[in-house]
Amino acid sequence: MEQRLNLMDVYTENKDGETLITRGGNRYVTMLIGDGDNVVYESLFFTKKAHWKTEMVFEAFGKVAPPFEEIATQDDDGNWELNLKCFNDIMNKSCMGVIGKNKGGYTTIVKWCKPVTAEDIEVRDNGTDASETVQDAIDNELYGEEEEDDVPF
Repeated sequence: MEQRLNLMDVYTENKDGETLITRGGNRYVTMLIGDGDNVVYESLFFTKKAHWKTEMVFEAFGKVAPPFEEIATQDDDGNWELNLKCFNDIMNKSCMGVIGKNKGGYTTIVKWCKPVTAEDIEVRDNGTDASETVQDAIDNELYGEEEEDDVPF
């Protein structure tokens, strides 16, 4: 079930103060995300190949993800630097998503939902949106369609 998720913090170090780096030498961050009842730690890995997940997360918040080159840069010595300012647009903001279990049984975000925009709402020719169409169908099912002969005057 979709629920509102809030990005509460982004960490670049573990609890011991060590920089978050994969065994392959790639940097990553851990995001602290809450839904009011649960707290989930979700990681974003900074490689070109894994940038799709960063794009998906930003899209869920209604933002366009910065290009990989703006988030992670490598200096002449091969050390990675992260530009966490890129996260300012989504920090302390909320989006919709689904919290569940991954294949390993760990709690994670199993679905990041795209925000609904005005273009997503189906508009009929008479200017009513799809929710009115649904209400009309429910009313017709419960009360039947009005016929001109049923007018009491």
